[in-house]
Amino acid sequence: MPDIFSNTNDGKIDTGNISGHSSARGASTGTATANENLSSSGIKYFRTSGRGAASIAIARSFFFFDTSGVTGTVSSATLDISFSSNVFTGGFNIILAKSDAFGGDGGTALSNDDFNNVDFSTPYASAVATGGSGTGTAAFTLNATALADIKNNDAFIVALLEFDHDFSDSEPGDINKILSIKFAEQSGTSSDPKLSFTLATGYSHDIMAVAAASIGKVNTVATANVGKISGT
Repeated sequence: MPDIFSNTNDGKIDTGNISGHSSARGASTGTATANENLSSSGIKYFRTSGRGAASIAIARSFFFFDTSGVTGTVSSATLDISFSSNVFTGGFNIILAKSDAFGGDGGTALSNDDFNNVDFSTPYASAVATGGSGTGTAAFTLNATALADIKNNDAFIVALLEFDHDFSDSEPGDINKILSIKFAEQSGTSSDPKLSFTLATGYSHDIMAVAAASIGKVNTVATANVGKISGT
């Protein structure tokens, strides 16, 4: 299973304190921080009550992977994110979503305005619980949409978000959820954000709009034994 590690331009964007859940979640900008090996608040949802609207601060992390060399059909893939020293109340879930940060192609640095470059309608995997405090790895099993984007795009770009309130757009009572995220600047690659994928074997073309990875046989012949169909 080949591995691709995140580009070192990965990083986080933090809104800082903003009045109201909707304003914070939909903020058009924040403060981007890249080129760090560990962010103490790579993921954050913080809410505290006060006079008037509650004060909300949200942080999201962004990564991109150079997938220009992936040309075959991707049959499966996982994405691993290492974390450390998480603080939470009532559980802590994170999720990956499609993003067009980094200029949409990995060609520009992470910018303040990338905070809301998140496609909330396109999660790339189910939410993952980080568990208790300490260190660990969030292992995401990527879905069919992600597999297609890995194959078809030169840069696979993802946003990592707190799931229960940020991604789900659900305002809680006062809460403090913070997760330290390890980025590609970590020494070595053992804890770098990592995309691992497997290519389909055998016949690798879509047939009648059905993805090759979803086809097991063609006219009772296993796809591994099919070289061509009508000259294709």
